[in-house]
Amino acid sequence: MMSNATQSLNRFPFYLILLLSLSFHLGAQPDLVVVQSTLSNSIYGTTLTNNDDCLVQEGCVGGYGSREIIRFSTHVRNIGDQDFYVGQPPNSPSQSNESESWEWDECHNHWHYEGYAEYLLFDASGTLTPIGYKNGFCLLDIECNGGGTYTYTCSNQGISAGCGDIYGSGLPCQWVDVTGVPDGTYSLVVRANWDASPDANGVYESTYDNNEAEVCFNLTRDSNGDPEIEVLGNSCNPNTDCFDVTLNLVLDEYPGETSWEVRDNGGTVVYTGGPYNLSPDGSNHSVTLCLDQGCYDLVVLDSHGDGLCCGYGEGSYQLSDGSGNILASGGSFGFSETTNFCVGPPTGCVDEDSDGLCVEDDCNDNDPYVPAAPGVACDDGDPDTTGDVILADGCTCEGVPCIDGDNDGWCSVDDCDDSDPNLPTTAGSTCDDGDANTENDIFLSDGCTCEGTPIPPVLDCDGIEITSTEDQILVQGFENFPHVNIQIFSPTWSLINSCVDNCGTDSYLTAGYEPGIHWVSVKTFDDYWGGLCDILVPLPVEGSTGPCTDEDGDGYCNFEDCDDSDPGLPASPGTTCDDGNAATINDMIQQDGCSCAGELPPPPGCETLQATGHEGYISISGFGSYAHHNIQIFNSGWSVEYSCPDNCLDPLDVYLPEGSYIVSVKTFNQFWQDECDLIFNVVVSGAGGPCPDSDGDGICAGQDCD
Repeated sequence: MMSNATQSLNRFPFYLILLLSLSFHLGAQPDLVVVQSTLSNSIYGTTLTNNDDCLVQEGCVGGYGSREIIRFSTHVRNIGDQDFYVGQPPNSPSQSNESESWEWDECHNHWHYEGYAEYLLFDASGTLTPIGYKNGFCLLDIECNGGGTYTYTCSNQGISAGCGDIYGSGLPCQWVDVTGVPDGTYSLVVRANWDASPDANGVYESTYDNNEAEVCFNLTRDSNGDPEIEVLGNSCNPNTDCFDVTLNLVLDEYPGETSWEVRDNGGTVVYTGGPYNLSPDGSNHSVTLCLDQGCYDLVVLDSHGDGLCCGYGEGSYQLSDGSGNILASGGSFGFSETTNFCVGPPTGCVDEDSDGLCVEDDCNDNDPYVPAAPGVACDDGDPDTTGDVILADGCTCEGVPCIDGDNDGWCSVDDCDDSDPNLPTTAGSTCDDGDANTENDIFLSDGCTCEGTPIPPVLDCDGIEITSTEDQILVQGFENFPHVNIQIFSPTWSLINSCVDNCGTDSYLTAGYEPGIHWVSVKTFDDYWGGLCDILVPLPVEGSTGPCTDEDGDGYCNFEDCDDSDPGLPASPGTTCDDGNAATINDMIQQDGCSCAGELPPPPGCETLQATGHEGYISISGFGSYAHHNIQIFNSGWSVEYSCPDNCLDPLDVYLPEGSYIVSVKTFNQFWQDECDLIFNVVVSGAGGPCPDSDGDGICAGQDCD
């Protein structure tokens, strides 16, 4: 009885469904079923004029303007004996990645529960069309006609056993967009929890055979071009309606003895099930059947002749229709028990608003938009309220009174400043954010926040001043530049002092110079080390007029001593020290002779990696056992001095001038996934002379494979 379209949706191999069923049938379980009769009785064609970006972004429609849509109601019942529990949505959009079950809707600012309901459209050949939509605003108890208790709302979601959730045909996105779809015969399939996911408590459904409903119809257009549909029934035969019945079985201690059949009036078997040889003793089974209008026989059989109850267990069976009416039940019989039953349209069902709910189940049978999920926007008809939404009962629409303190037409709940009638205002309007360091101040998209862009600092090469007094040289005016390099040379062009970036916040003062013409070089750079200023000036120095102040007696004047209270500083680069950070190791004096810096210990497994400074070169080792590596050496200004990706010798010796360097050693596995990422601060002392090169090929021994 299942159509080709529905069969093509089976994403799970039979053995997996069987294992899931066997694994979780031992306790109480939920069982979600899509009510076929609600789908068949509520479907209709209409048009919609769309100017809403959100409907396009969420996939409800395929574009703007006039759209042809097929509206219908979705009724999902829990006919199991355990609640299907979803729980509370995350507290904030930033938590949406913590669970695959929830997705934050940026357009409408609410949560969607993933995997709840999906709408698919197939053509007459069973081919899936590119028309479809996934819906899941919230799961809650809208009706409890199956004897359940109203428990769940949008703030704590789920469907109680014996209750159902209803998405009425009048709700937004409760449709499929068929604009541009040619006339013909189609099958609409509605699926709930189709990926067989457990609920938030890890409980699986007792069966997934009944998690979808299907309706076949002919799609045509009337003289105005509006869509019209003619429902054909589940088998796509004209004028054939399909009606759900659900058979619930509780097996006894001998499941392999039990089977059942449904026969039509001519005696033809239209459905059958069992025997349940692989099912646990006392397990539950539920299956929903879709029958054409008419009368049938349910035959429950026991091959041993002792029925389901009560000699070897408390087994039973119950057959009910889509409205919860019991059509057959029992359990105490011999070899078989036969019950005749009939299915057809609900008797006495009045549905004035055509939303698929009879008047006794509809809180307002004149409004197809209710019942609806609590929190859905609505209009309570009162012009003096704002924020109108559906309340917890799913029917009542109510807003909050509008208080407008500044009489600007905005209620206080929507007004960012209810004491200022000029706010909110048009986004982009000029304003003053009160910050003298910003410019181009405008109101942002909320119409309330005034914000400007930071005024960039003035980068003026002419503002750099270089002066001398007695034996001192002072450089000023470079503080706004992202990077700076200052060098001071003797009259014979020997480098006396230099700094890269760490030249002080706004001035660089050095002293102790002999009389004569000195050369001062000041170079500045942008954030990416692109050159900006390049200044080279000769500067006369008069020389010292007397002995300098030396508080610690280490031979360094106080103006050139980084710590004039410690005779141990300045010290030779590479001298052991303590940088005061308990988390670092190998602390040593840097190239300036004053700064003490260590390095973070390697993570577990990376202890073999080493980088050490020597006279004239840096030695790097321990990386040869890794699948891949990348080695880089930077100077103190973070310019690359040396780079070797993946094909380096271990150990590796790199010959460099005297100075402080930063060594980066990264290792990877065979798939180039990160393993180690270490930074070493090393100091190269002395010139070291030329590197050894035995074969004269210009490649130093520490870097030459032979």
